[in-house]
Amino acid sequence: MATLPEPGVYHVTAMAVGQICATARYSTNLWITFGLERDGVGFLFGSGVVQHQYGFPPAGNGYQACHTGQGSVTAYVVVGNQANVRVVGRANGRVAADSTVQSIELRAPRISWHKISD
Repeated sequence: MATLPEPGVYHVTAMAVGQICATARYSTNLWITFGLERDGVGFLFGSGVVQHQYGFPPAGNGYQACHTGQGSVTAYVVVGNQANVRVVGRANGRVAADSTVQSIELRAPRISWHKISD
């Protein structure tokens, strides 16, 4: 989490690493999005981080794999007094029948910011 300490306009950049581990069967399609949350309320901006997609034929056995990706998002944040921003993530997509998700993680979030205007 980062605190934007005083009124003004800030250029905020967040970076994170996402990982999905799954035994994916035909038509499983999962991905992680992440973004900045301000003062505990919603995404300011989101970005795809990692995708886990396989196209086995319906009779395929699938296989277990972990896929990792990284991404960054940038937002301009207008602050009236003070604001707290943090990196938040969520999993999206479809888990097909007979597929198993072992883990979905958003790791190593980092936030940098600088004030660009009063």
